[in-house]
Amino acid sequence: MMAVSTLLRRLSRKRGCPEMGRLSDVWSGGEVLDVTIESLDEKWRGVGSLPDGTEVIIPAALPGDTVQARVESASAHKKRLYASLLSVGTPASCRVPSFCGVFPDCYGCPGATIDYEYQTRVKQQVLRSLFPSAGEFCPSITPLHYRSKTKWVGQMTPEGFILGGFRHQSREVVSLGDCPVTHPDIMALHGRIKKAASIFEPFDDKSGRGVFRSVFIKRNSQGEMIVTFVLTRVPSPQERSALQELMTQPNIAGVTVNIHTEITNVLTGPEEFVLFGQGHILERDHHVPYPVNATAFSQINHTMASTIYSRIRQWAGSKRMCILDLYAGNGPIALALSDLATRVIAVERSSMAVSMGNSLGSHVEFIQEDLGHGSEAAAIIRRLKPDLIMVNPPRSGLSPEVISMLNSGGSDTIGYMSCNPYTLKRDATLLKEHYTPVLIEGYDMFPHTPHFETLAFFQLHHRD
Repeated sequence: MMAVSTLLRRLSRKRGCPEMGRLSDVWSGGEVLDVTIESLDEKWRGVGSLPDGTEVIIPAALPGDTVQARVESASAHKKRLYASLLSVGTPASCRVPSFCGVFPDCYGCPGATIDYEYQTRVKQQVLRSLFPSAGEFCPSITPLHYRSKTKWVGQMTPEGFILGGFRHQSREVVSLGDCPVTHPDIMALHGRIKKAASIFEPFDDKSGRGVFRSVFIKRNSQGEMIVTFVLTRVPSPQERSALQELMTQPNIAGVTVNIHTEITNVLTGPEEFVLFGQGHILERDHHVPYPVNATAFSQINHTMASTIYSRIRQWAGSKRMCILDLYAGNGPIALALSDLATRVIAVERSSMAVSMGNSLGSHVEFIQEDLGHGSEAAAIIRRLKPDLIMVNPPRSGLSPEVISMLNSGGSDTIGYMSCNPYTLKRDATLLKEHYTPVLIEGYDMFPHTPHFETLAFFQLHHRD
């Protein structure tokens, strides 16, 4: 084990180096340290420190733990080491037995060993540190089995084909035959989908060889599921027949194939066709159904989504002339508000989502528009003069173009649904010259992760 005194002697010999933080000159990796964990970072990794102030980042370690950890790497820019957890000496008071048999190999739930009440307190503290006037933080009604969708990848091993997710910080696949946060109906399909996926050679994202890239499964709150195989080519007639035989089940409403040939981090390709059954299912977590397929965005936690949509309706009120929903996806917010305004417009860049939305025959009009440079959304706002604009952007937050549109007097009221409170804080700061927040609340859409949903409403400043 590397003694701290040895570390300090090494560092003292390096003091002539720029930024003394070039710990890569000091640490070769593999050294074992005793560390007391002081806090969690934004990714819910444990953070401890050495006597000289060097941070040590350790996944799966919790505040209050004393642990042994192995150094894996050193930051080239900060006094920071990254280490892996070897053992826990004295456990933290918030530590509970893991509910997951493959944690931390699968690190999709970094809170798998954190007491759920403690998790919600941490998230509430994050929300109020960013927004001191924030209101309630709503815990998830279902901390387990809440995931209504999942993605699995495949890999051939000496033991045979396995189906699951990537091991933490690697491209090695770990089997996920039992995932306690995913709905049991989805998990019941794991063995059947594994047989279906193993028909194809797994895709290798380094060489570009192989056929099977991934499979998406989505379940609506009524129990119907849609399964999408992402392949690099169209399956042969024999492969189609085998897929149909394996995947014909009472609760599978449809199976589709998405063709994705590029070596890229983008999850799906532009071409998708129905293998059998339906091309999408309808979600009914509020009073107006909306379409769900593999590529259109849908919320992962139906119970919490329903709670948020009800809250949005409450704050939106009634007797509005026009509601504009930006980053509308497949339209859950626009459709939830469809009876509260004379006109409701949903703006979305995905042509497939727009086509599905307009096929519903609802009161909502879906428009295809990319809300970036050159967008026509500003002209739409000027023409329609909406009295409520709803936005539900990706984690990166609102684009500069949308911020500019809103600050140009887009609407009296802005409703903002965000899965990233940090970009929401940035955007709220950019809007503050014209808008005042009148509601900020948190909702635990993603139990056992550091992520949560935030709902905010902003009111245009009154002008004399």
